[in-house]
Amino acid sequence: MSSPTAAATVARRRRGPSGARAASPAPGTAARWRQQRALKAALLAALGAACCVALLRADLPFLAPSARPHEDARLQLPADEGGEAGRVGEDGWPVFGGMRWRGCVGGEDAHHTAMDGADEGGYLMVQLAGGLNQMRAGICDAVVVARLLGAALMLPLLDNSSWWADGSTFSDVFDAGHFARTLAPWVRVVDRLPSALRGRAPLERTVPRGSTAEYYQTHVRRVMRRAQVVKLNHFDSRLHDHLPAALQKLRCRANYEALRFVLPVTRAVARLTHALTHPAALAASAAISTDHHAARAAGAAAADEAGGGGVGAAQGQGGQREQAERRDGAVKYVAIHLRYEPDMLAFTGCEYGGGAEERALLASIRQRWVNLPAMDAGKQRAKGRCIATPSQVALALQALGFPPSTRLYIASGALHGGPAALRPLLAAFPFTADKLSLARSLTPATAPAHTGGQADDDEDEGDGAWGGGGEVRGGAEGGGALAGVEGRATLLAAVDYEMSRRAAVLLANNNGNMAHLLAGHRRYAGVGSTVLVFGSSVHRLLDAIQQGDLAASHKLRHRLLKGDLNTQGESIDKAIAKGGFYAFPQDCLCRIQSSG
Repeated sequence: MSSPTAAATVARRRRGPSGARAASPAPGTAARWRQQRALKAALLAALGAACCVALLRADLPFLAPSARPHEDARLQLPADEGGEAGRVGEDGWPVFGGMRWRGCVGGEDAHHTAMDGADEGGYLMVQLAGGLNQMRAGICDAVVVARLLGAALMLPLLDNSSWWADGSTFSDVFDAGHFARTLAPWVRVVDRLPSALRGRAPLERTVPRGSTAEYYQTHVRRVMRRAQVVKLNHFDSRLHDHLPAALQKLRCRANYEALRFVLPVTRAVARLTHALTHPAALAASAAISTDHHAARAAGAAAADEAGGGGVGAAQGQGGQREQAERRDGAVKYVAIHLRYEPDMLAFTGCEYGGGAEERALLASIRQRWVNLPAMDAGKQRAKGRCIATPSQVALALQALGFPPSTRLYIASGALHGGPAALRPLLAAFPFTADKLSLARSLTPATAPAHTGGQADDDEDEGDGAWGGGGEVRGGAEGGGALAGVEGRATLLAAVDYEMSRRAAVLLANNNGNMAHLLAGHRRYAGVGSTVLVFGSSVHRLLDAIQQGDLAASHKLRHRLLKGDLNTQGESIDKAIAKGGFYAFPQDCLCRIQSSG
């Protein structure tokens, strides 16, 4: 039965604008009115139900649906599980929370797939391209390609012309015997052709960048069957990032287990690490200088005078030094891949405050790359494509909460602007060094003896096919910290790589090959945190801090911590888009819990 109120409402609706009673509607019109009233009632009921559910969920979180699980639970992690990130540890360092990774590639059967090529007696040669890190990725790709072709891999040929002209061979930089023995179950590695083929010239080809596994098995294998010896030139980024998991694990085994630097590099790294982390090992008259790059150019005495104290400034931080030391007498250190070098700055197309003289210098360097387009410096900076200056790197470290006593290792070549470029960083963090300043600080008496390590247990020549056993030609002999590597650009770059890989925290100032390879290597090894300082948001905040915006410092800290945790635990597609497989080798990783 209708209520009186409802009847009155219907009566009012039937009256016209003057209040007079309107004529009764046609039967079709009445039906439409009923449909409209029913629709309005249904909408109101649905809206009310939604509001109730929302209120219930606000008070009762267990009613909220769980997030859709990722296809692989290893690959999607909360930004800060446990709330550790951002707090300060007992040693005064910031704590980087969340999940971390370690390598897991399986046993000998882990790299067998339906795509494996049958052993057809062919030989694969590759001519690498680029610097040390670009060549390292190329070597690992070559191992997979040899597996796909069922071919023996000749020791890869290093690039001695386009980047560094130091004449290094594979055996000068990497332990060739260890490389061959580690990969023996899957790929045969040789240093020379058999006598029957030594007089035959290889058939040379250049494959497209990012070629798929199917491309190699169809096009390149057909060529190898005909020629038996094939040489692939300009071999950099010539294999696709996405491969079957078994082949990706072979990539990882080549990169993280088979590739090992020669003994002079590992000895140098052991000595430099000891000097950086054990202050008592430093010669009394040569503590880490606050102007080590000036000392390199003009001598230690001139550097101490120009730098305002040198040894005295470092020794004046005695209390801070004691705070940073661990109970075992060692201190942790942060490695900074600074990349503030003239060629890199020129490549970015940015300006760095040096005026007309700087613009002319960088413009002349840019002429080396014929395909570089004209760039607007302001737009490049707005897009976050510039390199952070040493002053901005100091701001980033301070925003993260590192104390002035923090030991910094600078992985870099010759800096743009010379010795003066590092002064803002050294003023904030006086315990800063690079490989050359650390080597100067060690006398033969204080340099630690090499006590073993990963290169010592494989000094034999295996089956006798490797002649030379990985000895390094040239370089200083005797007890110097850089004995065997000094004057060799590729080997000095290897020292920087290892020092950066072993650091408690790595701060990479750009997103190039070294940053990507180190990020992946550190994940595989389960080592510390990696903070990548690049991107428009970080650069805008750094610029704002330098212009006096104090609130930007807190935002920068949050952004850097968030960036670190995301690069450790973000989704795979996003990680690959940023740095490729070598930055995030997902098929080779298992996660572990760590507090930083």
